[in-house]
Amino acid sequence: VISIKTDGEVKVNIKCEEIDGVGVYCESVIVSNDTTHICHRLRSVGQIVLNLENVSAKNAEIDNAKIIYSAYPVKNEATLSCDDELLNDIYNLSMHTLKICRRDIHLDSPHHQEFLACTGDYFIQALMEYYNICDPSLTRFDIVRTAKMLEIQDGRIFHTTYNLIFAEWLYDYYMHTADLSPVCEC
Repeated sequence: VISIKTDGEVKVNIKCEEIDGVGVYCESVIVSNDTTHICHRLRSVGQIVLNLENVSAKNAEIDNAKIIYSAYPVKNEATLSCDDELLNDIYNLSMHTLKICRRDIHLDSPHHQEFLACTGDYFIQALMEYYNICDPSLTRFDIVRTAKMLEIQDGRIFHTTYNLIFAEWLYDYYMHTADLSPVCEC
């Protein structure tokens, strides 16, 4: 979100990156008068570079710039603290990635964002969530969505091994939650 104060026209160039040169997303907008611009694209952002080009002779300034963090709520979260700082960093980065891929559905990555059919990715996310977040609600939802997709597509997912993973995913869900309802439903 960027708020600009101006009486004229300003071209705003926004460059978001996950890290230097990785996950780069660029956007340019032209605003006039006092304006707030919101980019609704989901991105993993580590840094933002803003460049204002004043197109008119009027004064212009950035009034406010911020990132809106959004993810599916996490009530419980495991932590790791050990003498190995690298292991702590890996765990914390993994948890951050897990959380930002939890929307109202799972995303296969913060950048690629397939909204269905990445069963292999969802399966791994589910295993992480059982132990680190203790919330299988998105897993259940994605299992049912995937089952409906399989029904429509004659039991085929674009990646053939994902068909086999689906059965394991459903079994593991039951083993971790004792919830038989999606097994019966699917």
